[in-house]
Amino acid sequence: MPPQWRFIGKSNENLPPYPELPPSLWDWLQTRGITTHQQVNELREASLRYLKSPFLIKGVEKSALRILEAYKKNQKICIYGDFDMDGTPAVAILYKGFEDLGFQNLFYYQPSRLSEGYGLHAHSLRQFKEENVDLVITVDLGITAIAEAQLAKELGIDLIITDHHLPGGELPEAYTIINPNQGDCPSQMGYLAGTGVAFYLLLAVKQSLSQAGVNINNFNAKEYVDLFALGTIADMVPIKGDNHRLVKHGLVQLAKTKHLGLKELLKSLDLWGRPLQSVDVAMKIAPSLNALSRLELQTRPIELLVCDKPELATHLAKQTKEVNQLRKELQQKATAMALENILLNPPENLILVTSEQFHKGVIGLVATRLMQDHGLPAFVGTIKNEIIIGSARAPESDEELDLTKILEQCSEFLTKFGGHKKAAGFELNLNHLNQFRERLENVLSKQINRKEKIQEITYDVEVNIEELNPLYMKWLEEFEPFGKDFSPPIFKISNVPLVNLKRLSGRHLKLTLGSYNQSNKWEGLWFSPNEEVAKGLYEGACVDLLAELQWNYFRGARSLQLLVKDLKIS
Repeated sequence: MPPQWRFIGKSNENLPPYPELPPSLWDWLQTRGITTHQQVNELREASLRYLKSPFLIKGVEKSALRILEAYKKNQKICIYGDFDMDGTPAVAILYKGFEDLGFQNLFYYQPSRLSEGYGLHAHSLRQFKEENVDLVITVDLGITAIAEAQLAKELGIDLIITDHHLPGGELPEAYTIINPNQGDCPSQMGYLAGTGVAFYLLLAVKQSLSQAGVNINNFNAKEYVDLFALGTIADMVPIKGDNHRLVKHGLVQLAKTKHLGLKELLKSLDLWGRPLQSVDVAMKIAPSLNALSRLELQTRPIELLVCDKPELATHLAKQTKEVNQLRKELQQKATAMALENILLNPPENLILVTSEQFHKGVIGLVATRLMQDHGLPAFVGTIKNEIIIGSARAPESDEELDLTKILEQCSEFLTKFGGHKKAAGFELNLNHLNQFRERLENVLSKQINRKEKIQEITYDVEVNIEELNPLYMKWLEEFEPFGKDFSPPIFKISNVPLVNLKRLSGRHLKLTLGSYNQSNKWEGLWFSPNEEVAKGLYEGACVDLLAELQWNYFRGARSLQLLVKDLKIS
C-alpha cells in the first residue's frame, strides 16, 4: 500500500519575514525550531568563535594534564578506537594530532571487526603491558568496560576513556572518563559523536601544552575539522550546536584536505575540486571507507586516513574503491537471496533469514534494506561452523519496538547479544534457530499491531516547481550541513507534467519534469520506488511528488536535481 503524506509545517504568520529569504524556506526553518532572525544569522554564519570550551566536558582537564605528563616523560601512548566510521576518524584525530603536537612514543590500535569484535579487550591490554605501554586512550568505546578498566588498573596502565555512548548504572574505574553523556557532565554536549569527543580532547591537549611552554605555533586544529565532519556525519548524531558549526567548516576543509589518503579517495570518487555537502560524506565517502572495515581484506580505513606518503595514498584510495565495489556486490547478492526467501515465506511479524553464503560484513546492511522494504523488524544471520552471527534492525517509526528488550526475552537461546534500540547484534548455535524463531514470533506478535500498518511520509512546505531555481538553492545551501535533527526540507510539488521516464539499474527511476508556465525542465531521481505506483506512470501524466532539492555534479558541471521521496499521479 502506498504511504500516506502528512504535512508537518509550523508556519507562524505573526513572525516577521527574514529579508530576501524565500517564504517557503522561512516556513521550513520554523519546523526546525528556528524562529528568530538572530537564530537564522547564527545558523548561516556558523562562527567558530562560539565554540564551547573543551574544559566544560567533565574529565577533560584531568586527562589533558595526564597526557601532558606523558609528553614530558616520553611515555608510550596507545590510541585505542572502535573500527566503525566514528571510531576511525577519532583515532586519526588523536594520532595525527598528537604527532603534529610533537608526541613521539605513540601508536594506535583497533580490534578486528570480524575476529575480535567491538570493545576494549583484555588480551589487548595484556599485550600492551608486555609492550610497556603507559597510557591507553580509548575513543568511541569503553563506557561499559568495567572488567577491562579493572584489569588495566591491575596491570599498571593508566586508562583514559573517551566515549559518547550512554553509560550504564556502573562506570568503569578508569584514570578518567570523558563522556558528555555522563549524568553530571555540565557541558550539555551529549550530541557529540566519538569523533567530536576526541576533537575536543585534542583542543584541550593543545592548550595544556601551550600553557606549559611547549612551542606549538605550527599546529592548526582546523586541519582536523574534516575528520570531525567525517565521523559526525557517518555516526548520524544530531547536527546542532557545535556539531553544526564544526561540520560546516569541516566540509569546507574536506574539499581541500591536507590528509593525503582522503584527498586521493575524493579524487577516485570524483569529489575533488568541488564543494562538498553532508550527503557526499554519508552516501559516498563513509560507505567507501567502511567497506574496508566490513570486509577486512587487506587494508583498514585508518591506514588511509593517517597515510602521509603520496604513492601509498593513491594505492590505498584505489584499493578502497575496489573493496567498496566488492561490498556492493556481496550486499546485492545477499539481499537478492533474502528477498527470494521472503517471497517463498511471506513475513507476518518479523523477518528472519540466515545463510552460509551471507558475508558477515554486510548482514547489517541487508537487515536495514529488508526492514525498510517491509516495515518489520529484520534479523539477518550468517552461518559458520554451526554458529549464527546476526544483525537486527527495527523501524524507527515504531517507537515501542526495542531490539535490546526483544533479544533479552530470547536470551536463553543466545550466546551473545547487545546493541541499541533499533540496531543490535546477536549470536546463537544453529541448533537453537527454530526455538529462537518461535520465541521471536511469540514476543513480536504481542508488540506489532496486526492491522495493516499505514506508512507515511512527512513534508515541510508546498511549493511551485518554478520556485526551485539556482537562487533558491543558494539560499538553501546557507543552512547546510543537514543531518539528524536538522534535515533538509521535503517539498510537496503538485500537478507537474512528467516529460520523460527512464528505468535505471536496481529498480531506480530517472524522471524529467516540466512546467506549464515555463519551458524549464527538472531532472529527478527516485530510488527504489513503490512498484505499484511506478508501473502506472506514463509520459505525459501529471504527477504530485515529495522531494528534496540537491545539486547533481556530472563531468565538471552541476545542475539542480530533485531527489524524489514519493510520487503519485495527480
